[in-house]
Amino acid sequence: MKLKHAFGKRALALAALFSGGAALPAAAHAAPKITFVKPTAGAQLSGEIRQESRCEVRGTDIRRVVFYLDSTQLNTESNAPWNCDIDPRKYSDGTKRLRAIAYDSRVRSGSAEVMVSINNN
Repeated sequence: MKLKHAFGKRALALAALFSGGAALPAAAHAAPKITFVKPTAGAQLSGEIRQESRCEVRGTDIRRVVFYLDSTQLNTESNAPWNCDIDPRKYSDGTKRLRAIAYDSRVRSGSAEVMVSINNN
């Protein structure tokens, strides 16, 4: 029994060390939550989009958002509103994955994605 008690104190001390000495609720350790407001799934993108609500994400505990179209980085935003910059004319026609990765002040991340269509005809 004494060994079990000593292990419990050691585990508690380690937990306090890694949490900065304070017990934080589970939500305080969660990554940012993020979701696309626009575009919606299957939306057709056309014309240049620059810092407007046609491409916007919202969420909680966000400090920075990086936007991607498939594997190509589009832009990084450091202030709300969290809008992407994209010129669909620079990409081939077809279905593409638009992705946003949000980071908080502790560099934890959360992401959202939506499949969109590019049709330059």
